Amino acid sequence: MIKVLHLITDLDVGGAERMLTQVMPLLASKGAMQSVVCLSGEGVLAEEIRRQGHDLVCLGMSAGKPSLSAFLRLISQIRIKSPDVIHSWLYHADLYGSLAALLTGKKIIWGLHNATLNPDAKRRTRFVVRLLSVLSQFVPRKIISCSRTAEREHVERL
Repeated sequence: MIKVLHLITDLDVGGAERMLTQVMPLLASKGAMQSVVCLSGEGVLAEEIRRQGHDLVCLGMSAGKPSLSAFLRLISQIRIKSPDVIHSWLYHADLYGSLAALLTGKKIIWGLHNATLNPDAKRRTRFVVRLLSVLSQFVPRKIISCSRTAEREHVERL
């Protein structure tokens, strides 16, 4: 039985967040044990994840504010749950998850859920995307993209 720790930026209603709530029952039906760590606080989808029977921990990070204590709690959750793989959803989760995977020796799979990279995105987000493009060469075991358009867009940025 495989153990998966899903790491997501937030649990408000959005495409990636909704996809997570739809993928988890499918993986569970295949025997996967799953838990979720959310970088921010509880969003509207938190209760749905719990109703599905999955463990959920929210780290309480504020948007755009890196937090060493939240990162250390993430490391702690990874050690406690001892997943076979971390599946990160969205850029900031990909970054935090990658650093945590490197420190804990865990495998990580990234989820890319932006079909296009908005040139008007916040400077912090553009920096994270640039950093991820470097890390993409050696950190994630796999990268799952929401569409071929998104895949092309990200590959062109390498």
